[in-house]
Amino acid sequence: MITSIEDADDANAFSHEFDLGENQKLAMTADGIPFVYEQTGDEYHVVTAFSAPWTKNAEGNDPATAYSIEGDTVVQVVDVTDAAFPAIADPT
Repeated sequence: MITSIEDADDANAFSHEFDLGENQKLAMTADGIPFVYEQTGDEYHVVTAFSAPWTKNAEGNDPATAYSIEGDTVVQVVDVTDAAFPAIADPT
């Protein structure tokens, strides 16, 4: 889902809530990439995973962006400090 950031007053954090199953959990790799896994007994299986987030601003630069996890929600935060607008963000 590509999100457009029109100016510095726009939101810079974008939430993506998951409807997790009973045995599913949201976690993050050491590299900061969120994924959903399912536990069955002593076994763990990855259900889905995000790719690295990216952003581009009006000058073609890549503002810093990162994920965080809040419960069942993945949040992509974009650093819009000194960004040229509009900027786009994608949590693929």
